[in-house]
Amino acid sequence: MHRLKLKESIVNEGEKIFVILRRNFEAETRRHFAGTVESCVGDLIRVRGFLFIHDSVSGQFVRKPEERTRLFRIDNAIKINLLPKDCDLAGLRYKHNGTGTILTDDRAFTLDVSEFTARC
Repeated sequence: MHRLKLKESIVNEGEKIFVILRRNFEAETRRHFAGTVESCVGDLIRVRGFLFIHDSVSGQFVRKPEERTRLFRIDNAIKINLLPKDCDLAGLRYKHNGTGTILTDDRAFTLDVSEFTARC
């Protein structure tokens, strides 16, 4: 009997990532997710962290307070940004800085997400 060998994942357990989920249609709610990779099998990753949902009334992304675990398939339906090890996931929030939108933990981490907040 031949065992299938799964390909290695491009992300590693313990890495912190920021995931932007592509919308399938214009009216679909925009979602982002930030968390720590718990496991990887081939192109599937299990991530524990926080969900951010776009509030169409305020025009802001709002973080859901409870931590959750999500499964993602690495494909063209998501965009993944690697976050630094010392990024405080529980402290992440969106801020407008005059020229666009940034994701920050108000410590040392800042990521310009202007291109993703307008369209994703």
